[in-house]
Amino acid sequence: MLSKHTDRFTLAERPDVQPLFAAYKAAVIGNRDKGAESLPYGFGTLSDGTVVTRLARRIYAKHQSHFAGHDPFDTNGAFAKFAREQKLLAGKAAPAKATWKEFDTRDRRVDGVHKLLKLALKVLGPNRYELLMRYLSFISVLRNQSVFIRIRNGLRTR
Repeated sequence: MLSKHTDRFTLAERPDVQPLFAAYKAAVIGNRDKGAESLPYGFGTLSDGTVVTRLARRIYAKHQSHFAGHDPFDTNGAFAKFAREQKLLAGKAAPAKATWKEFDTRDRRVDGVHKLLKLALKVLGPNRYELLMRYLSFISVLRNQSVFIRIRNGLRTR
């Protein structure tokens, strides 16, 4: 594949770009820095080592103005307090990154979602169902998840 975002073309089908990809791969491998690769992600934890989830980082990024003037990684700071209250933190051990390999279409919960969507199609009809799918696509982006949190005293709470 030429991109993780599409499987429309493969490198084998595009011999015209093979030298470019080969040169880029060689440059990336040649410039590897093993020391830098072993450094932990700089925005992954609070000052006490508590893991900041991707969801928490996305909500922070969208609502930075609520926490202006405060270090977002300070364990005793406003953002950490907010994130703890909202259950947006993951404890001290970073969870393994979820991949599609762990997704089980036979899971009863997935089956329940499928049944709900089938019912939604019947109840809403095809045009409003399509609108619902567009909304679900929008809300599935982590930075848009903050709509589930209400504002209180300038910060959001559930």
